[in-house]
Amino acid sequence: MARVSIIFGLLLCGLSAAGMLTSLVKHPIQFVPLMFGIPVLFCGVVGLNPHRRRISMHAAAGLTTLATVLGLTRVTIQFVTGALNQPPVGLQADPRYVTMMAFAMAMIGLAFTLIHLGALWQGSKRRQLLLANPIEPHAIASLVPTPPTALNASGASDGDHAYASSSSGETELAVNQVTSSLDP
Repeated sequence: MARVSIIFGLLLCGLSAAGMLTSLVKHPIQFVPLMFGIPVLFCGVVGLNPHRRRISMHAAAGLTTLATVLGLTRVTIQFVTGALNQPPVGLQADPRYVTMMAFAMAMIGLAFTLIHLGALWQGSKRRQLLLANPIEPHAIASLVPTPPTALNASGASDGDHAYASSSSGETELAVNQVTSSLDP
């Protein structure tokens, strides 16, 4: 999910860059996707740390939800006031252009929010499944892989430690002392 946040942060920043490159008239609305994209990108980078992943992804989802609400609010205001049919005056940006930027920002934010909600739902289902069917201790022991041991020239194991399963099914560390065939 952290990588998805990084991608959506870059998409929002790219939307601002595309808006600035395609219009001769600069308008503050062109910088709004950038103002949301940088924190979402930052949350994605912080989310690469497993200990901070949950809080950073919730923060990114909150930011993209806010971007969606603000973008759709701007689009609604443009439609209700009829400003889309008015030509730009002076150094104002074209209202259709501003509406397209706001709508694109809202759709990018909505997509990330829906992906985040899907991941939350999937994690909730996984936790419910684990709570309904707890794993027995002997099943956990069978899931722990046995590490490979290195062999020396004579074919004997050089490892001092190996994992072994006890008769009760719990994994314990057994110390194996292997003597080499070259020793008397």
